[in-house]
Amino acid sequence: MKQCEFNDCKAVNNGSSGGALWTKFDSSRLTINDSSFIRCTCTQNGGAIAQVQLRNDGGIGLCNVTFTECKTIAGSISQNFGWGGGIYIFVKYSTDPNM
Repeated sequence: MKQCEFNDCKAVNNGSSGGALWTKFDSSRLTINDSSFIRCTCTQNGGAIAQVQLRNDGGIGLCNVTFTECKTIAGSISQNFGWGGGIYIFVKYSTDPNM
């Protein structure tokens, strides 16, 4: 993704993550260059971006990316929520080669 601008994006459903982007990858990589996220919000995790990585060979790459006034909205009923005003990355990694 290159030269994108995300303004006032919201994940509006209760318990939603990633105000602008929500991704789930096995061994892929999300790359964002020369982009901005402005006033993006959510009610769970990752005000602008929430990424779930299912293996350790995936990832995210950011180059010249800005986050302005992005946040998770207060009021969650669980301490598991409210993480990552700009970015939240959850890595589900196992040492079991059969997973």
